[in-house]
Amino acid sequence: MNLKKIWQANQFNLLIIWGLTVILLKLGWLLFFSGVAIWLLLLYLTARGIFWTYASFISLSPDTSYERLLKAVSCQPVIDYPYFVLGMITARKEAWPETIPLFEKAVKYASPKKRQQYQIILGEAYRENGDYETALTIFNEALQKGISTAKLYTDLAITHYQMQNYSNALTAAEQARSLNPAATETVLILGKIHFALKDFQAAKADYEWAIEHISYPVESYYWLGRIEYELGNFPSSVNHLETALQRTEEDPLLSSISSTEIEEWLNNAKAKLE
Repeated sequence: MNLKKIWQANQFNLLIIWGLTVILLKLGWLLFFSGVAIWLLLLYLTARGIFWTYASFISLSPDTSYERLLKAVSCQPVIDYPYFVLGMITARKEAWPETIPLFEKAVKYASPKKRQQYQIILGEAYRENGDYETALTIFNEALQKGISTAKLYTDLAITHYQMQNYSNALTAAEQARSLNPAATETVLILGKIHFALKDFQAAKADYEWAIEHISYPVESYYWLGRIEYELGNFPSSVNHLETALQRTEEDPLLSSISSTEIEEWLNNAKAKLE
């Protein structure tokens, strides 16, 4: 397996070496392209997964590139790239049962430096698939290995929040913010945690900060409207929820909160004004 991995991982280096040899020895373009043709044939015969991975690079069509990556992973190459890229594509489609095995293969074949990054992304995929315990195990193992980043603590905070472990979520989110005070993702999860803990003043400060630092906030206006509702500030609640509804209807992809839910709370806030 190690020899196979070395062979597949260094195919592109062989092409570079051949190119440099042609240039240094002035062998000419005909010999260069003949060598490239032989390299392509050798690649197809001995490392078909790498062949289709490289073929995905040269496609201008995302669909064609996707199909070639599918062919690449079907050949079970022993490098991380095709699994990781295909995993990112399926993750964007939220096809988590397909994504997780791809990221697991990427972790398996990655270099030690990349493996740490991929493991955290794998943990995020498990979390989005609802397997919170596995996600926590992966994140905690990363902490034990000495990885201490704001992103990792934010992932822990999100996972604990989704498990309704709000105390643990708050601890992780506060640690994340201490490491990177400018990270908006951390403040957004802090706002949700404070709201869940009914610390509405802290949640209000979180979302007001987020609105100031996000170029076009949408969901933050929804949460700020909910907070003002809980605090009894119904005119402010109506204003914020109207903004959230308008922006969500303009582009539903900007918010994970549906316009129906926003409108329901908006009507509740308006009723309080009557």
